[in-house]
Amino acid sequence: MPALQPSRLLATAALTLGLTASLGCGGDDDFDAPTCAAGEVAIDGTIDGGHESASLSGPTSYIFVNALNGELGTLTVTFGADDMLYLEWPDLVADGASVDARGTISLSGLAYGNCDDDGFPGTLRMDSDGNGGSFRLRSLHPGGDCTAAQVSGELTGCFASSSP
Repeated sequence: MPALQPSRLLATAALTLGLTASLGCGGDDDFDAPTCAAGEVAIDGTIDGGHESASLSGPTSYIFVNALNGELGTLTVTFGADDMLYLEWPDLVADGASVDARGTISLSGLAYGNCDDDGFPGTLRMDSDGNGGSFRLRSLHPGGDCTAAQVSGELTGCFASSSP
């Protein structure tokens, strides 16, 4: 087998680095989050100095669509008509990687969300097996009401598919 020429070796290395960067190396993934069992969503955090937490199991719908071709990636997990987790992110995220994200939660009376003007101030971190992940949401508005002032604090959480 012939040896790679230095220019080809550099081109291969640049391509590998470029692909790695494009597969979700964004997001500040240095945060602790709850751990979820299969089919669970759990949230924990501090909002305006008060502790907030909620968890539900047995979603009625679990839809994950990765970002691709300029379209936002989305995760929608619903529990009946009123409870849901919705996350979106601008960049393709690989298993075991993280990306910048934003989202909205309405879970067991807990309701906060980001607005489009907030950008992507949170983080989505996928598990290495791709069957779930964790997230951190910051710059939140109560009830996802974009006319309301942002609350202080952040929420972290996890989600896991019911089936691998």
